[in-house]
Amino acid sequence: NNGALVASGTTNANGEVTFSDLVAGSYLVKETATNSSYNLTSTASQGVTITTNGQTQTVTFYNDVKKGSIKVSKRDVELGTCNPLGKASFSGTTFQIINNSVQPISYGGNTIASGAVVDEKSLGASGCEITFTDLPYGSYIVKEISVGTGYLVNSSTKTVTIPTSNSVNLSTTIDNQVI
Repeated sequence: NNGALVASGTTNANGEVTFSDLVAGSYLVKETATNSSYNLTSTASQGVTITTNGQTQTVTFYNDVKKGSIKVSKRDVELGTCNPLGKASFSGTTFQIINNSVQPISYGGNTIASGAVVDEKSLGASGCEITFTDLPYGSYIVKEISVGTGYLVNSSTKTVTIPTSNSVNLSTTIDNQVI
């Protein structure tokens, strides 16, 4: 029957699904849903022709992983603001984002293992905020690794999770004690 549903299935942990016992003929395969960490980006059907019973054909659908950003704000612990105390400076304060997810992630064209540094950025002369963008869905550790003049490194870390909703912009604040 043209247009009739012949089979449906859900992918396994490897993202694969197999439809067995299809008779020779032409079929349309369509992805209708994906897991919560991806955007369903391919809505078009793909045609497959089975010429002999038992033949295997492969179709591939590609989806984009959901992404978000983490904004890190720097504050003087005594003032509770972005204004450095006295002659102290936030300039040169450097933060790392570390992959805290169980699985590796893809970022900037690279595969980043669990526990590895994803990105590192430093504050400029007049800044007190840095934003790490295009981070895939997952868990991250924000770590301060160096500070500007007159401050002590804050050795505590913050864990931030980018959830599966789209366009998530998360914020965390790191306070520093003046020397």
